[in-house]
Order: sequence, then C-alpha cells, then structure tokens
Amino acid sequence: MTTFEEAQKNVDTTAKNLSRLAHDIFKKFSKPLDDIVSKLSSVESLSDEEIRSYMLKISLESYSFSEVKEHAELKMDCATAIMKETQATIYNEASGTAEARRNIAIKESNSEITVNMLYSTVSNLMKTKLDEAHRVVNTLNSILISRAAQAKLNQSSSSAVFDE
Repeated sequence: MTTFEEAQKNVDTTAKNLSRLAHDIFKKFSKPLDDIVSKLSSVESLSDEEIRSYMLKISLESYSFSEVKEHAELKMDCATAIMKETQATIYNEASGTAEARRNIAIKESNSEITVNMLYSTVSNLMKTKLDEAHRVVNTLNSILISRAAQAKLNQSSSSAVFDE
C-alpha cells in the first residue's frame, strides 16, 4: 500500500511533468499575445494613439488565438472520448465484479487519463489567457476614457478661469 508521502511524491512528479508539457504547448501559441502585453509595462508614458494601437493588436491576436483555443478544446474532447472508449473496452473484457472491472479499466487506461488531463490543462490555460487579453483591452479602454474625462475636466477648468 502506498504511503501518504509516496502518493504526494507521485502527484508532485506527475503534475510537474504535465505542467511542463502543457506550458510548452501553451507558450508556443500564447507568445504573440505575451509579447504585445509585455510592452505595456509603462502604459502611463504611452500616448492615446499608442494605446489604441495596442488595443487593436491585442484584439487581432485574440481573434487568431481564439481559434487555437477552440482547437485545444477539441483535442481535450477527443482525449476524453478516447479515454472513455478505452475504459469501456477494458471494462467489458475484464472479469470479476463490476467494481473490480471498473478498477481494472481505470488502472489500465492511465495513459489516456493522463493525456486527457494534459489537454484539459492546455485548454484551460488558453481560455484564461484569452480572458485576460480581453481584460487588458478593457483596462486600456478605461484608461483612455479616464484620460478623456480628465482632459475635458481640465479644459472646463481652463475655460472657467478665462471667463472670470
């Protein structure tokens, strides 16, 4: 029987390996978005036109990235279907009680379960990245609105001073 420490070590090792694989797959597709967003570290010094340009770039890249995200979800769905088919086949071929057959099916479909977890992670990473890209565009839009409101307020204040 596996001890808690051994089980924890197995989980850590599996998660580390899957995380590395998922990250490698994900980074290949998210790099263009990451490159654009990395240039926004000093948004205060950007002109309104530069901010609009970045908003457009992020939106266009998000448009392309959304197709990649959908493809990742398809792979996740395929991995799930293959996992279930494998488990059903093994279950039907195994002998013993229903519980024993189910356990055998789970144990013998470990590779399919792992691939399913990998593509589920990749899909979730891509969904999160796309959501965050939309939040960045919304934040940049808020900055533009705030700047316009501040400029209008400053213009009103200047006009009021000249009217006196």
